[in-house]
Amino acid sequence: MPADSRPPLGFAADRPWISVVYVTRDSYEVCREAIGYMAAQTLAEKVEVIIVGPSAEAIAADEEQLSAFHSWKTADLPDGVDAGGAMVAGIQVATAPLFLYGEEHSYPTENLIAELIKAFRDGDWSAVGFGQGNANPETWVSWAHLYAGFAPTVAPVTDGEATRLGGHHIAYRIDVLDTFDDDLPDLLDNECALIEVLRNRGHRVYRIGSAHGNHLNVARMTWFLQMEFHGQRGYAASRAESNGWSLGRRLFY
Repeated sequence: MPADSRPPLGFAADRPWISVVYVTRDSYEVCREAIGYMAAQTLAEKVEVIIVGPSAEAIAADEEQLSAFHSWKTADLPDGVDAGGAMVAGIQVATAPLFLYGEEHSYPTENLIAELIKAFRDGDWSAVGFGQGNANPETWVSWAHLYAGFAPTVAPVTDGEATRLGGHHIAYRIDVLDTFDDDLPDLLDNECALIEVLRNRGHRVYRIGSAHGNHLNVARMTWFLQMEFHGQRGYAASRAESNGWSLGRRLFY
């Protein structure tokens, strides 16, 4: 769907406005703390929570905590998928017009959902990202991890149209994501590449500075180097594939 021919977003009074997807390969306890921060949102009643995990029985959701939201559901985690494939499993059962991945180690300020909704209402954006603070600022390795992953969006940031956003901390129009078909799992696994593809297709993306998440970072150098090595390899592969790079360009890079 061309960026200039999309229907306007519909925020119906009786429907959720944003679907937040959490992923666990174990149980609800993995994402309990992050869901607690989401339950404290000023617009929690407009949030649909989707928990993707091994099975509803294995997840063992805390229905009392989840009662803060408009609605919630579980979805089965497909075998052998990365984070992007798990997100897609959640998107496939989502009923809101917007999607946000809820990292289990990121803790948003209480106005995040309200500010994301406001940004989508006020502008013609396909994706809206937000700044990142440091949830464990005690070590320099933690700060290195934060800046390596989120350099353009380390809080504080200003509101405005953006060229880059922080991966896994971006809300999207689901109707835009639906246009990617089989490429979506890989692109959601490497969202810097997804944002680049969106902008190449004429879509506009935005960054808010009025709310942010606090990201829990790795604090050991060995973990940091391993994550950066594998993460950058995955980003490079997704970027080359999604943009149709020639063999010569791939070899050059």
